[in-house]
Amino acid sequence: MLTLDLLRTRVEGGSIAPRYVDVGHTGHLRLARALIDILAGHSGDTRGCLQTALEEYAGDRVNYRIQRGLTKLLLDDSCTFDVAAVLAPQDLRRSVFAAARRHHPVVGDPDLFHGADRAQVLAEAAAELGLTVGEVDDGLYADLSDNHRLVKFDPPPPAALLERYNEALAQAMLYRCRRLLVDVSATEPVRFRQLFAAIKLNRLIHTVTRTDQGFRIVLDGPMSLFRHSLRYGVRMAAFLPSLLQCRGWRLQADVPDDESRGSRRFSLDESVGLVSHHKAWTAYDSQVEATFARRFEKLSSAWTLTRETDFVDLKESVLIPDFSFRHEDGRTRMLEIIGYWRPEYLARKLDKLQRAGRVDLMVAVSERLNVSREEISGLPGEVIWFKGRLDPKEVLVRLD
Repeated sequence: MLTLDLLRTRVEGGSIAPRYVDVGHTGHLRLARALIDILAGHSGDTRGCLQTALEEYAGDRVNYRIQRGLTKLLLDDSCTFDVAAVLAPQDLRRSVFAAARRHHPVVGDPDLFHGADRAQVLAEAAAELGLTVGEVDDGLYADLSDNHRLVKFDPPPPAALLERYNEALAQAMLYRCRRLLVDVSATEPVRFRQLFAAIKLNRLIHTVTRTDQGFRIVLDGPMSLFRHSLRYGVRMAAFLPSLLQCRGWRLQADVPDDESRGSRRFSLDESVGLVSHHKAWTAYDSQVEATFARRFEKLSSAWTLTRETDFVDLKESVLIPDFSFRHEDGRTRMLEIIGYWRPEYLARKLDKLQRAGRVDLMVAVSERLNVSREEISGLPGEVIWFKGRLDPKEVLVRLD
């Protein structure tokens, strides 16, 4: 993501918005391509060498904020730096410093009284370690950040880099917001699940309510806390890419205005055309769920199955059952399938189901799990045990 000093905004009355770049603009595409080429041409070089090349290219350009922003995203998202040394730098330093101590004082220009210089010390340490002088010299401080070497570069297409830049501008708007209001509707159930997972992952303070069209999510921003935390603001910004993958969404945030000591409104919706850089989740978590849905839809029944369209608000988190069922007469039921065996996952899932307290929530449990029937028996809803595949006919019997 970007830092606040790289954020470019425009103000109109009581509103504030980022100054997005035109992804199709020839000049911006040329700049993105040039930066990508510079990084690609410095594979294996040190971070310091790469930074020097980027600064030389920047020169006295007037669009330095755009260039610095694109550069930061490339370095953070597409580059892998690592320590490149034949021996751990601390071990190299230990040998070199020991040799230097034996020849103390080590001088730049040897004379009659001071015969040891840096080259002699490095040569002695290299001989002891069985290395060349160049290997010792190159690795001596290879663990310093500027000396880390570019070992991998996954270049994005120039247009994708510009899209990522626009997304990062919108994210930076949320670093200091007081309150974030999000309305989401008309999106796929899996996107709701990914959205709530992002809220939980980033430990955001939130409330969720159902609306006629979908959900309304209110997130408390870092400026609403007793003590402003930029770290919390960054976590809030990390939530945005998951929202961008939804359809029918709208966002409003109150952003502090230092000049007026008040706030301005930042509004965003899908018409802006921002693109998420996150990988979209698949429709089903497992083959068990996918197979069950496919087989249930083949049954002749008055019940209609939908995927993850209901939620249970647990205050600090949200439980979204895997499936919902609606009967022609208006009755509804929910189903959660537990087929994953990791102990930590089971503990969290059972805790959520207990706290939900919903008798209309059936739970299907794989007999392959290392969990006793006593642990499951305390759940408020009906429990269905299954072995390999969950039989939709048995679920249908329980529904009726």
